[in-house]
Amino acid sequence: MSNKYKSSKDIPSAVLADRLDQLSGSITKGDLSEFVMRIPAELDHCPDLVMSEASMRLRKTDSNRIATQNESEPLEGIAERIGLDCDACPSWDLLLSAIHRKLDSMKFELDAYRELIDAETVDDKEIF
Repeated sequence: MSNKYKSSKDIPSAVLADRLDQLSGSITKGDLSEFVMRIPAELDHCPDLVMSEASMRLRKTDSNRIATQNESEPLEGIAERIGLDCDACPSWDLLLSAIHRKLDSMKFELDAYRELIDAETVDDKEIF
């Protein structure tokens, strides 16, 4: 371990995970010698700093997952309402593209229908 990282954010997750494994192994053996803080602090070694950074990353990952899940639910709802099969699209980008194509098609059909109604209205006025 070293002082090669300037910020906790710079430490690769694999390095943090390895250190967490070491710390958990020490706990299971009843060896608390790994739970000392060094001066100067080593961001990738000191248990309090390693655990703190790991917990922040877990919370961030979890909140990102929840946010993504919440954003995708309305997209799936839109797709289902316009008759698209969400399972047929392997990614959100493809699903979004399919929704755009379907909506464009529906808009085209709606415009054509409006033109038809306008033409019938004009014909009705000419008749009377």
